[in-house]
Amino acid sequence: MSVSNAAAPNDRLTRRHLVVIAALGISAFLAVLDGTLVTVALDSLTTTFATTFDVVVWVTVGYLLAAAAVLPTLTWLTARFGPRRVFLGGLVLFILTSAVVGFAPSIGWLIALRVLQGAAGGLLEPASITLTASVAPRSRIGTVMGLFSLIINIAPVVGPVLGAYLVTAADWPWLFWAKIPLGLIALILVYRFLPEDEANEPGSPAAGRPDTGAVPDVLGIVALSTGVLAVLFAVNRVGSFPPAAIVALAAGGVLVLAGYTRRTLRSSDPKVAPPFDVRLLRYRAYTTSLAIMSVTGVTMYGLLTQLPLLAERGYGLTGTATGALVTAFGIGLLIVMPIASRVSDTIGPRPLVTTGAVGLTAVMAALTVLISGQAAPLPVVVVALIAAGMSLGAIASPTFGNVYRTLPVEAAAQGTTGLFICVQLAASVGVLAVGFLDDGGSAVLFGILAVLAAIAAGLSRLLPGRPERSGRPEQGETTAG
Repeated sequence: MSVSNAAAPNDRLTRRHLVVIAALGISAFLAVLDGTLVTVALDSLTTTFATTFDVVVWVTVGYLLAAAAVLPTLTWLTARFGPRRVFLGGLVLFILTSAVVGFAPSIGWLIALRVLQGAAGGLLEPASITLTASVAPRSRIGTVMGLFSLIINIAPVVGPVLGAYLVTAADWPWLFWAKIPLGLIALILVYRFLPEDEANEPGSPAAGRPDTGAVPDVLGIVALSTGVLAVLFAVNRVGSFPPAAIVALAAGGVLVLAGYTRRTLRSSDPKVAPPFDVRLLRYRAYTTSLAIMSVTGVTMYGLLTQLPLLAERGYGLTGTATGALVTAFGIGLLIVMPIASRVSDTIGPRPLVTTGAVGLTAVMAALTVLISGQAAPLPVVVVALIAAGMSLGAIASPTFGNVYRTLPVEAAAQGTTGLFICVQLAASVGVLAVGFLDDGGSAVLFGILAVLAAIAAGLSRLLPGRPERSGRPEQGETTAG
């Protein structure tokens, strides 16, 4: 019996559901962790490979860009091979590259292998989420996807701390090798407990797959990949490239994306499957979720980048202690996200997201005042960051689950593509914002995040309230009515 078929009439989460969801969750965690684990080792890699920092930074940038580049292929790959095969293929490639990258003989080989690993991770994370959305009972989608949101948001918090420990206690190859055992466990569990039976056959809505008679929109895949990569690359290179080159690159990317949007909207051939159908944006709740998740991405990655600097420069913390403020923020996320994901199944995302956004606005505004005065005691800042994590958890978890509650099941793959593109762009903006700030820039960042949280509070009023218990998937209203 498949997981989908195991969704009993009472819509309960069975043991088989839980095993598969846990394995998929581990895989998503590894993919996100891999993007942040290496950041703390860049200085060490510079020395090890006798190179410069502007070269070694491509160990991270190459991974992130490769992960973004494969996103537009997700819809076609899912339609052609099914989410299970896409997931297993991505996980196998991820494990193999994790094993090989630790033996890289030069910085060039290391960057090349990290690009390949980024392509695997870029498929692995969204494929695991698409697959989870297809097997989870619809009445429990908030709980399940909220837990995934927890995994995705906690991994960047754990990454720098774990990376610092591995570099100190072992050597840089263990940044990659340490993930292999968990990857093998996830591979065995999914292969064993999620057989590719009738629930995952072509055209099955339960598998989240569109009609496999559709052919890939090759031009659309190239255009969407090129546009997203151009914008991401421009954002990541601000300060390194001449301003005119940055503007030209970003403008070119936006024009390509505009052309892709126009072409997709005008397409009337049902046999051509676009990598992301922009008509999904007519679902008001989905579009609102994308906007709020973008705010979450800016906030998350902005804080993850700035807090270690604040700990070191503002409070004189050194070594692994520089992760103290990040840990406080992560504790807040851990406390609230599992609770918020469960509660959202009952009361809907709107009240939780509104409360979290208002709370985050207040905390960020308070931190702006405290830090700008340069007199905030460290314990006060720690408590405030725990509260900030709790507030962001109340925003991210219900919003993430709402993406999959309001879209048709067969649109899960395309919905995931849109979600990850938005979060990737937002995360880059968050990191870029920190790059513009000087040693005393924490207060400025907190002020910016307070404004963004207030915007999220306003947007939250467009999210659904209490879900209907009609037994049908709850889908958001379209902007057309």
